[in-house]
Amino acid sequence: MKREVCEFRWEHIPYPEVAALLRARGAELILPSGEAGARRAERRMATLYAEVGKRQVARDVIVDVGEPEESGGPFPIVRIPVSWRAAEHSELFPVMDGQLEAYPIAADRTQMSFQGNYRPPLGRLGDTIDGLFMHRVAEESVQRFLRSFAQRLRHAWLEQRSGTPKRTRAQHQQTA
Repeated sequence: MKREVCEFRWEHIPYPEVAALLRARGAELILPSGEAGARRAERRMATLYAEVGKRQVARDVIVDVGEPEESGGPFPIVRIPVSWRAAEHSELFPVMDGQLEAYPIAADRTQMSFQGNYRPPLGRLGDTIDGLFMHRVAEESVQRFLRSFAQRLRHAWLEQRSGTPKRTRAQHQQTA
C-alpha cells in the first residue's frame, strides 16, 4: 500500500527571489555537495536523520534531483522532482518519490512543501511495521529534509542580498 508524506514550511522571502534561486541553484540548495553530500556517479549521497523514541537513527541515501519546472500565471509555483532510496540494502527500505514546491503566500513570504509517497517494502509485514512506527520515521525524515533545505535557501538569499558569498569551513580556517 502506498503511503503519502507531506510537510510544509514558509520563509520570509519574496517568491520571485525564491523562484530565481531555485532556477539557478535548485539541486545545490536541495542537497549541497561537500560536507553534507558527495557527488558520486551523477547522483548525490546524503544522510537522512529521524528519531525513533529517544534515539536518533541515520540512513545513507542516494538522492536524485530533477530540473525545476515553473508555472506562471495568477498562481505561480516552482516544482522540483526529488527522490531517494537507501544506499545499502535498498530492498529493506522504501523509495521516496516526491516533489519540492515553492509558491507565494504573501508579497514577502514563500511557502515550501515536500509532497511524496512511498511503498513499504516486505509486503504485508512491511505495511504492518510501517503502520506501527515507520511512517512516523518517514514523516520526521521529510520534516528534517525540508528544514535543512529552508536553511540553505535562507542563507543563499541573505548572501545574494548582501552581495557577500558565504565562506566555506575550509576558507574560514585558512584565515583564522
